Amino acid sequence: AYRALEERAALCRRLADRAESRRARLTADRFGTEAVELARQAGVLRAFLAAWPPGNGEESAFQPEE
Repeated sequence: AYRALEERAALCRRLADRAESRRARLTADRFGTEAVELARQAGVLRAFLAAWPPGNGEESAFQPEE
């Protein structure tokens, strides 16, 4: 799920850039907004997974690719 969110955010950023280059401002804004929201969601999920399982004092096995 984390990787899918990251990939969708990257795709939306590329689509926003492409729309901007074609002067399609509304489309660029829509894709840009979606990219920001997807990146936010990925960050929340990443923080959750990094803290999982809660309270056991061990490091998380989750290591996202950066």
